[in-house]
Amino acid sequence: MTAQLPPPAKDKPQPGDKMRRMLKVDGYAKTTIRNYTDWALRYVAFHGGADPRTLGAAHIREFIDGLVNAKRNPIGTKTHNQVKCAIACFYKRILNIDPGPWNLKAMPQPDCYVPVVYSVGEVARVIDALSGTYQLMAKLAYSCGLRKMELIRLRVKDIDPERGELTVWFGKGGKSRMIPLPPEIVPELMAHLRRVKLLHDQDIAAGQGTVFMPDALAKKYGNSDWRWKFVFPSKWRSYDKDSGETRRHHVHSKSAGKAMNKAIKLAEIWKKAGWHTLRHSFATHLLENGTDIRTIQVLMGHKYLETTMIYLHVANLSSKIKSLLGPLAEATVKYDHRRAA
Repeated sequence: MTAQLPPPAKDKPQPGDKMRRMLKVDGYAKTTIRNYTDWALRYVAFHGGADPRTLGAAHIREFIDGLVNAKRNPIGTKTHNQVKCAIACFYKRILNIDPGPWNLKAMPQPDCYVPVVYSVGEVARVIDALSGTYQLMAKLAYSCGLRKMELIRLRVKDIDPERGELTVWFGKGGKSRMIPLPPEIVPELMAHLRRVKLLHDQDIAAGQGTVFMPDALAKKYGNSDWRWKFVFPSKWRSYDKDSGETRRHHVHSKSAGKAMNKAIKLAEIWKKAGWHTLRHSFATHLLENGTDIRTIQVLMGHKYLETTMIYLHVANLSSKIKSLLGPLAEATVKYDHRRAA
C-alpha cells in the first residue's frame, strides 16, 4: 500500500501582498506598486514592526523626518513627495483609517529644472561611442524623442516601416502617441528586426518562445506571436517568477544605462547626461530648426504646453543674445592708457 502524499503547501503570504493586490486592482503602474509597497514596509519596520493601526500622525512625521535629515543619503524632493503619497495611500486605501493631521498637503516644491541638452556634434559623438544594439537604440531615442523605458518596451507591432510611423503605447501617465519614423533609420531597423526574428525562431525551437503580455492579451492573441516580441530583446532567456516560464524579456534598463554612461565618457562629454538627454536634445533641436511648439508637444507626449515650453529656455540662446565682450574689447583698444598718461 503506497503512502498518501500530503497536499502541496500553499505559498506563504508575504508582507505587502494585500497592498500589491489592491493597488493593482486600482490600476497603479507596476513601478508605483513596487515603490509604494516598499515605503509602507519600511515605515512599519522603522517602528519595530508595530501594527500600523496603532501608529498615528506623530509616527509618520518621525519616519519622514528620519529620511529627510539622515546623515547618510538623505532623500531628495521627489522622493520626499513619493514617500508622503505612499504613506497616505497605505492608510487611506489599505488600512482605511485616518491617522490624523500629519501635513500631507505641505509637499516640498521641486527645484527649478533646466534640461541638459547635447549639441548636434555631441549627439554624433555619443552615438558613435556606442555599438551594436545600443547604437541603434540611441539613434531611435534621438530621432523620435523616446523615453528610455518607452524605447526598451517597444514591440515589433509598434513599428510601421511602410507608413514611416512608430507608436508608443501607454507611455508616461498612460498616454499613447504616434511619432514619424525617420526614413534614414528604417533600413538599419529592419535589418535588426530580421536578426531578432531568427532569435525568436531559436526560442520557439527550444520551447521557450513566449513573451510577457499585459493584462489578458496572452489569452486573446497567444504569447508566442512574433508581432508581440520586443524590438530590443535581452541576450539571455530568464525565469519569470510571475508566470513560472523561462522566456526572453527586453534588454535590461540598467544594462542600457551602463552602456550609455560608458559612451558619454568615451565621447569626453562632461555634462550630467544620460538616455533622457537624447529626448531633451530631440525637442530642442526641432525648436531651433523652426518646428512649432504645439507640434513638439504632440511628439513629446506632453499633457500641458507649459511642460514643452521649458525648451524655449535652452534653444540656441547664443544666437539670440549678442556677446558683451566684443564691444568691451573694442572700447579697450580705442582707449590707450599710455597716451592718456
